[in-house]
Amino acid sequence: MVGAANDLNIGESGFQSFNNTNGVFHGRTLTPGAGISISNGDGLSGNPTISLTGGGVAIETINGDTGSITGSTVTIYSNNAANNSGSTVKFVNSGTVSTFNVTDVNGNTFIGNLAGKSGVSGIHNAGFGAFAFNVITTGNQNTAFGYASLTGLTTGNTNCALGDQAGVFLVTGSGNTLIGSTLAGNQYTSSESNNICIDSPGVTGDDKVIRVGDTQTSAFIKGITGVTVAASSPIAIDSNGQVSDLGFGTATNVLTSNGAGNSPTWQAAGGGGSATAFFAYASTDKTDVTGNGVNYTVLFDSTVRNDGTAYNTGTGTFTAPSTGFYSFNTVIWFSAGATLTSTSELIVSSLGSVITQILGLVSATTAAQTATAYIVSYSWMAQMTSGDTMAVQTFSNSALQNVTIKGGAISPNPQSIISSFSGFKVGT
Repeated sequence: MVGAANDLNIGESGFQSFNNTNGVFHGRTLTPGAGISISNGDGLSGNPTISLTGGGVAIETINGDTGSITGSTVTIYSNNAANNSGSTVKFVNSGTVSTFNVTDVNGNTFIGNLAGKSGVSGIHNAGFGAFAFNVITTGNQNTAFGYASLTGLTTGNTNCALGDQAGVFLVTGSGNTLIGSTLAGNQYTSSESNNICIDSPGVTGDDKVIRVGDTQTSAFIKGITGVTVAASSPIAIDSNGQVSDLGFGTATNVLTSNGAGNSPTWQAAGGGGSATAFFAYASTDKTDVTGNGVNYTVLFDSTVRNDGTAYNTGTGTFTAPSTGFYSFNTVIWFSAGATLTSTSELIVSSLGSVITQILGLVSATTAAQTATAYIVSYSWMAQMTSGDTMAVQTFSNSALQNVTIKGGAISPNPQSIISSFSGFKVGT
């Protein structure tokens, strides 16, 4: 039982607490915890004062739908139609403002120091990182993640940037995907659009370009080798690293090198492994060989094969498609209609831009040349440069009659003789 007030004998100063168990009073003093300071904690000199420490930061206001940001203030706005402002929290520390905008009325979300721009009218932009979308105005549906990513973008749309300063200088470009450890797409300085840069700075002026890597020296893409693809064609890579489609060619074609600096091409597999080969023949008699000594280029107007399409049936001329060594052969069946005079000759020569030479002649002065039909065969070789030509030429100096070069259909009959011209590329 507590005694009367005039019976209290308190020997401790400060605030008093009473222990009901033993009936003893004790003096107590307020003690500050972390972040708090207390003056006059025992109350002997007046009322105690409790203050927050840590730079003077204080929570001044928490408003429902309205409020203001003044001084060291945390202001929270609820997202409703009344203020149309979204939900925003701002922190002030030594003059630096960090902003966390959850979502504004246009569906824009910006997280980071000076991320986003007040009053942006574009919709559905999302940025995370200091200075991300720092000057955006009407751009729509852009995504940026990283310090200063898309910081210069104003009106571009549907860009996606991931990485430190990704797309930092892009201004009005659209549809770009920029991914990298640092400065992906940093060469895009204006309206570059529809590009993909993965760990690459890109090239100023790019449009619809894919660039992967910048300092790498090897490339390995999982799943390409050994995978059967229903429809795919081989590719070539030029000196700039651009990939080109070589197509499929036609059945039995082979992909053939055209030398250093030239893309390979599909060519028909020729005789002896050559991609250039032909066998041409005269399908009808040729009666233009007159007996006045005028040169006549023999027109072999049909082909059994023409790999590489280098022989022209309209002119009788073969044009070398590439530089190399070529082999040729011709068989000509002459029909004089009557025995040539003793001074008559039938001369056959090659007619080429590289080499023109008499291959041989048939002279009526020999005992063997007493008939009216003469069959001659010649073979020759020539080193040719791409674009050089070769043909067969003949003439007759017979004064009696014209000479016909016999032609006809290809036949398995061993007695069937036709005039022909053939050739193929031997090698380089």
